[in-house]
Amino acid sequence: TWVRDDRVAMPGGLRYQTPDLPDTTFTYSSWIHHFYPLPVSPAGADDPLADPDNDGVVNLIEYYCGMDPRFHDAALRPVLNVTTSPGGTALQILLPRACWLGQTPQVAWTLQRSTDLLEWTPVTLTTFAATGAPPVGDAPPWEATATVSPLLQREFFRLKFHATGPL
Repeated sequence: TWVRDDRVAMPGGLRYQTPDLPDTTFTYSSWIHHFYPLPVSPAGADDPLADPDNDGVVNLIEYYCGMDPRFHDAALRPVLNVTTSPGGTALQILLPRACWLGQTPQVAWTLQRSTDLLEWTPVTLTTFAATGAPPVGDAPPWEATATVSPLLQREFFRLKFHATGPL
């Protein structure tokens, strides 16, 4: 969630101000240095693969999902729905996506499958679009659907995040 530490002194205590959300030009570098300004940041906190809040989610994924890299993000769990039919098994993934990513984001992900957790192959997505669901984070979750045939008895899936260019 987009959080800013702007507090205003009011009679009786502090009031938090709701900031304007950034536009679609909010790059990874702008995002991370908003939370970790260069002169005062811990060493390495701005690295895309760092996890300064120790929640198990690296900065690159927190940027994609519109989270705050300083705080543990319990809500950042993708939803995976599995539906079996005679035509195959459909996997539906719902994942938060930050409002500032725009049409050509600096970060993307692919769905991969494996039978042994060593070798991974990409799964072709049949649909990929924003849902009309209520927002999780700053923007509606993005829905991706893949039909997987055949679904083996023991199979694993993962989301692999990567930078689409320089960060």
